[in-house]
Amino acid sequence: MTQQESYRVEAAHSRNGGIYFTLGAIVVALGVVVYLMAGGETEPRETSQSPASVTITNDAPDNGASVSVTGDAPAATDAAPSE
Repeated sequence: MTQQESYRVEAAHSRNGGIYFTLGAIVVALGVVVYLMAGGETEPRETSQSPASVTITNDAPDNGASVSVTGDAPAATDAAPSE
């Protein structure tokens, strides 16, 4: 009679494929969000004016009050009179 022996060898498989796929998808999604938040343009825009030029127009009505701006601390005008 012939003796028949069989061996079953369990191969060590990594079951982390789903985790790696999910982490990869998160990294790609974050990359897209950062790209969109940064403007999504790869070439700089050309402007007609220098970026440092700023024009401020003050259209406040003239109510007769005068204001002077100095580096000194302003005097206290709301102080109670001394008796």
